[in-house]
Amino acid sequence: MMKRTAAILVFGIALFVGSVYASDIDKGFDAYQNGDYAEAVKWFRLSAEQGNAKGQGALAILYKNGLGVTQDYKEAAKWYRLSAEQGNA
Repeated sequence: MMKRTAAILVFGIALFVGSVYASDIDKGFDAYQNGDYAEAVKWFRLSAEQGNAKGQGALAILYKNGLGVTQDYKEAAKWYRLSAEQGNA
């Protein structure tokens, strides 16, 4: 069950993030797929802080699930909102 949930999460992040700011996003995905969630947060945050809606969404997912960071629904909501304000549903 846990592996299935992780696989679904990876797939969801992949769909959510796309290819904008590919180098940061790709590094985040690579780290995520290797189980290095703290490194993934680093790269997704870099993209998110540059205003990238996809990076903001990916960071929100990590905060929501407590991967690489302490689970924080308020922080997740902040990043989801910033992403959505740019049209990233």
